[in-house]
Amino acid sequence: MFRNCLKGLFLVMVSGLFAGANAAAAPAWHMVKGRLTTPWDKDVNPAHDWVHYPRPQMVRTQWKNLNGLWHYSIVGKHAAEPRQYQGRILVPFPVESALSGVAENIGAGQQIWYQRTFTLPAAWKHQQILLHFGAANWRTRVWVNGQKAGSHKGGYDAFTFNITKDLKSSGTQLITVSVWNPVDKGRQPIGKQRLHPGGIFYTACSGIWQTVWLEPVPAAYIKSLRIVPHVDQGNVTVTVHAAGGTATVVVLNGAQPVGHVTGKAGRPLVVPIPRAKLWWPNRPFLYNLDVTLKSDGRTDEVQSYFGMRKISIGPDRRGVLRILLNNKFVFERGLLDQGYWPDGIYLAPTDKALRFDIQESKALGFNMCRKHQKVEPARWYYWCDRLGFLVWQDMPAAFYSKKGPSTKVETQYRHELTRMIQQHENDTCIIGWTPFNEGWGQYDTHAVVALIHQLDPSRLIDDASGWVDKGAGDIRDTHHYPTPWCRLPGKHRASIDGEFGGLGLAVRGHLWQKKFFQYQGFKTPQAELIRFRQLWREVWGMEKDPGVITATPGVAKTPWWAKGRGMSGAVYTQTTDCEGEINGMMTYDRRVIKMPVKEVNAAVRNVKK
Repeated sequence: MFRNCLKGLFLVMVSGLFAGANAAAAPAWHMVKGRLTTPWDKDVNPAHDWVHYPRPQMVRTQWKNLNGLWHYSIVGKHAAEPRQYQGRILVPFPVESALSGVAENIGAGQQIWYQRTFTLPAAWKHQQILLHFGAANWRTRVWVNGQKAGSHKGGYDAFTFNITKDLKSSGTQLITVSVWNPVDKGRQPIGKQRLHPGGIFYTACSGIWQTVWLEPVPAAYIKSLRIVPHVDQGNVTVTVHAAGGTATVVVLNGAQPVGHVTGKAGRPLVVPIPRAKLWWPNRPFLYNLDVTLKSDGRTDEVQSYFGMRKISIGPDRRGVLRILLNNKFVFERGLLDQGYWPDGIYLAPTDKALRFDIQESKALGFNMCRKHQKVEPARWYYWCDRLGFLVWQDMPAAFYSKKGPSTKVETQYRHELTRMIQQHENDTCIIGWTPFNEGWGQYDTHAVVALIHQLDPSRLIDDASGWVDKGAGDIRDTHHYPTPWCRLPGKHRASIDGEFGGLGLAVRGHLWQKKFFQYQGFKTPQAELIRFRQLWREVWGMEKDPGVITATPGVAKTPWWAKGRGMSGAVYTQTTDCEGEINGMMTYDRRVIKMPVKEVNAAVRNVKK
C-alpha cells in the first residue's frame, strides 16, 4: 500500500513537471482564424472566460471558476495519459470550435486529454470540496492528484465529484481529465452532431463544453432542489434534497419575504403565496428563494428563484381543446432553435451572446422556441425565465443500427433523458418535453412518455414531434414545409405545427460554407418577407376554431387555411442559419437580421395595419 502511495506521488510530481514545462513552451491562446466570427468574439478572454456562476437556480456565494487555459492532447481512444501535452485549449469551448484555440475534428478513435493546476482558498479548509462539470461530451474520466475521482457518461447533463479525499493538505493541486466522444459511430444521444456534417446535420462537439468549477460545502449539504409552483392552490412546493438535516425555505418578492416554512430535508415543504403574481411571457415575474440546511451545527445556504406558472390542456372559451398557460389560451408563436454557433459550436462565445438570441427572437414577435436536439447551459434557461420566453425542450436523439436499440442503448437513453428532466425541472420557461423527433431513434414511445410523466407530471409531453405519432402524450404535432399545417385537436390532445417555413436567403459574406440547404429559397429580403407574411396568415387562419370560416377582405373565395384547424401553436424554422442551412431569421454569425424587424413582428403577432 505504501509503495502504491509513493507511485501515485511520483506520477503527480512527474505530471506537474510536464505541466510546468508545457506552460513555459505553449504559445499564447488565440481564436483559430478562417472561421465565421460573431460580434462577441472580441470579448472572449482566457482570464475572464464565462465568469458567471453557472447554476442560477442553486447559487452559493463561495466558488472557484476553473475555466481558462488548460493543457491538452489528442491521442488514440485507448491511449494512456500523454507524457507531454501538445498545447493549450480554452475551456469550456469544445475542441472542434475556433474559440477553443484548437478547431480540430476528432474521430471516434480518438480522445482528448486535459490538465491544469489549481490552489484552494485557505478559508475552504475543513470543508468538503465539490468539482462540477456543466457538461462534457461524452464519456468523461477525472483524476485529482493522480487519484481517480470518478467517471461519467452523458453529453448534456451536469455532473459532480466530491474530491475532498484526493486533495493535498495545501499547495498546488493537479486535475486531469479525459473525454471520448464517438459521435455518430456510437449509439448514445447526439442530436444533430455528425463526424461528417452536411445538410441538416452539423459539426460534432467533443470534450468539455460547459463551465468547470469548485465549491466548498459542509458534510451535510444541499444536493438539489425541486420547486413546483401550484397556481390554482396559490402555493409552491419545495423539496430540499440532502443527506438529513432541517431545511428552511423563504419565498421573497425581491428582498421582501412573503412566506416561509421549516421542515425535514427530503420532504416536500409547502409555502403559501398570498395574491401570487403569475409568470407570463410579457410579464415574467419571478420570486426569489432563500434555502438553508442545518445539520450537526453546520449550515449550508443557497439562493434560487421560480415563477408561478401553470401549463395544461383544456378547452378554450369556445370549447376547442388548447394548450393553456395559467388557465388561459395563449397562442405559441415559436422558432426552431438549434443552439449552434460558428465560433463556439455548442457554446455561445459569451453570456451576452447567449442572451442575444432570446432578446432578438422576442423582438421579432415570437414568444416561444423549440430547443431542437440540444440541451443548453443552465444560464440559457435562466435568461428565458428572466426575459419571458416559453420553451419546448427536445431530448437529443440517439441513432441506432438497423437492428434497432439494444437494452444497453435504451438504458443509456433513459438515463440521459432522466438527468435532463431532473436538472431542468425547475426552469419556469420549459412548458413541455419532446422525447422523439421525426422517428429518430424512436422506440417504446408509450413507456418513454410514462417515464417522463412520472418524473414531471407538471408539464406537457409531445410524444413525437412530426411524422411518427403513437397517440401518447398531450400533443398532436405535425411537420409541414414550407406551408403550415396541423391535424385537428383530439379528445385529449391539443394540436400544433412543430416545424414549418424554412424560407432561405443567402447573405454573402455571412455564410459558413458555399454549399447550402433550404426548403424554399429567395434572392431578396423583400421577396422572402412577402412569402413569410403569407405563411403567417395561414398560421393565424389555422389558429381559428375548426370549421369556422372567416371572410378575407378583397378575396372572392375564402382560402382553405382560413377555415380553422384549432391550432395551439406553430414553430417556424428557424432562429438562425446553421452551418449549411440558410433558413434563419438571422445569419449564422448573428450580424444580419434578414427581414425588417417591425414587419416580421407584425406578421408573427397578427397585428393588423
